[in-house]
Amino acid sequence: MPIRCLISVMLAACLLLTVSVEALAQPQITDALRRADRIAPGSPEERQVRQFCEHWVNQMLAYDDEGEDDGLVAVATARSRLVSVFEATLSTAFRRVYERILGGLLVSALDHEHMVVRLNSMVVASHFRTDAVVPLLETAAEDANPAVRYWSARTANLMVEAARDEVRVDPAILAEDLQHELLRILGPMVAAETSPWIFRQVTAALAPLSIHEADTVLLEGLIERLRLYQRRPDTPITGVYTALDRVSLKRFPRFDQVDETTRRLIVRTAFLYMRAYTTLSRADNGIDAEDEAWRRLATRANNVLFPWCEAMNAPRDRMPPIIRRTAARPAVLWQARFDWEDDILIPHLNFTSQDLALPDVR
Repeated sequence: MPIRCLISVMLAACLLLTVSVEALAQPQITDALRRADRIAPGSPEERQVRQFCEHWVNQMLAYDDEGEDDGLVAVATARSRLVSVFEATLSTAFRRVYERILGGLLVSALDHEHMVVRLNSMVVASHFRTDAVVPLLETAAEDANPAVRYWSARTANLMVEAARDEVRVDPAILAEDLQHELLRILGPMVAAETSPWIFRQVTAALAPLSIHEADTVLLEGLIERLRLYQRRPDTPITGVYTALDRVSLKRFPRFDQVDETTRRLIVRTAFLYMRAYTTLSRADNGIDAEDEAWRRLATRANNVLFPWCEAMNAPRDRMPPIIRRTAARPAVLWQARFDWEDDILIPHLNFTSQDLALPDVR
């Protein structure tokens, strides 16, 4: 073998040996540890979990702008290793210990000056399924960077979806105290979040919650959100249609079990979005009356009003009809809006003109 080839082979072997030694030196999570039925506080098993989490979180925290490419690779590697633990079957005991320890460390990562670290921390947290995620959601929901806020809302949404899939029933599944925490953190974002993509994740997480307060917070938030659309009519309404559908449709089979306050709030919310469409489409610097997203939303709002007003004993023969999307022309929607207000909501359901006014933006 030529000496040059021999040297190349030896260097390659040394490099592989170095990589192997480094890999062995890194803390590991074994399959046996993942399946452990019990991990006692202060036990060697708990210390092993802590060493693993500290090693990879510290690698994320070490990121800075200098040597950015290497730093990004290091952060991505750390994220991958932390997430890989969730990809195996985990015992309940291990998951609780892992998420408790890792969550405590990631709180510090969410204070990091670089968005890359905060974002990757929330991608890791999106795999959490216990209340250890709450402090992370709370911090990330207030982050100045929309990508971090998105992953806060997305994480909550994934928790709700996972719980629903696990039990295969309506998600009365999350413990009530955790549902209240999700509502406390995400509730203010319904009205205030300017990103339509984040808003959609927020409403997707809140709408399926079984606690009664979730409906109230979501509906009142949708009403408050009308201030945003009045101030900035060019704001995309992505997510409002789905949010209105979710909070009203999940109640359709149980009209008689819905309290009067919630019924009226559903009706008021739907009507106000019809009113917003007719108002903004006639305003200077408002919206185009032919805007497909707004027409679709106003049509859905009209069609939500019909069954709910009927359930509240409004005279069916006086109610505007269901509007098919193909017939949802501006003139039809404008007429339906006035018919609901003048013929049904005020005379028969005792709403006041103030109830049906758009939120003041002055």
